[in-house]
Amino acid sequence: MIEGVYPILATTFEEDGSIDFDSQLRLVDHLLESGAHGLGLFGNASEGYTLLSEERTELLKLIVRQVNGRVPLVVSSGHTGTDAAARLSQEARDLGADALMVLPPYFLKTDGDGLVYYYEAISKAAGIPIMVQDAPLLTGVVMAPALLARLGKEIEHVKLVKVEAPPTAPKITSVLDAAAGSLVLFGGLNGQFFLEELERGARGTMPGSDMTALYVKTWQAYEAGQKNCA
Repeated sequence: MIEGVYPILATTFEEDGSIDFDSQLRLVDHLLESGAHGLGLFGNASEGYTLLSEERTELLKLIVRQVNGRVPLVVSSGHTGTDAAARLSQEARDLGADALMVLPPYFLKTDGDGLVYYYEAISKAAGIPIMVQDAPLLTGVVMAPALLARLGKEIEHVKLVKVEAPPTAPKITSVLDAAAGSLVLFGGLNGQFFLEELERGARGTMPGSDMTALYVKTWQAYEAGQKNCA
């Protein structure tokens, strides 16, 4: 099960803009030593949008080797086009991704039926769990709770949603009510509303890489019933 604290792995760069691979692997080890339940790769906090395709491939190979199955890896594979997103998703799966985090197309926006088509194509191409990233502040794409629930009910591998549409806590309640058990929800927005999201039924968060140990401590306390852990 994908749940808990999944920090978005920051990409480490040299001064000249090339990737500092040694620092990257040290950061992976640090996050795992801090108790991360999994890692998110190539998300917004990773600056994944700056990476060349060959850089993504080399990084993913190295990270998969370094993690060596210790925790699940959720790899961002959204794109502005359906075919490109499906191809990225297949490549991520083949290189060792355990699940995908997928933004909706945000350049030429589509309607609900178009989003079903987009996510269904990715689901068929990759065949591993998909986390729909609901991030309207970034994409300008608003996905109502009913639409997110529809994606979970109608598309085989859509299993999770990362809610980053503020206010996140009420939307988590609305999505869970509409999904009727078909979706697992995560919070985003760097964990700003982690406790409120847990109270509403979220099963994890995907913050940046900087305070992982504190988020893990909070998760452990909450799971142990210590709801005054803040």
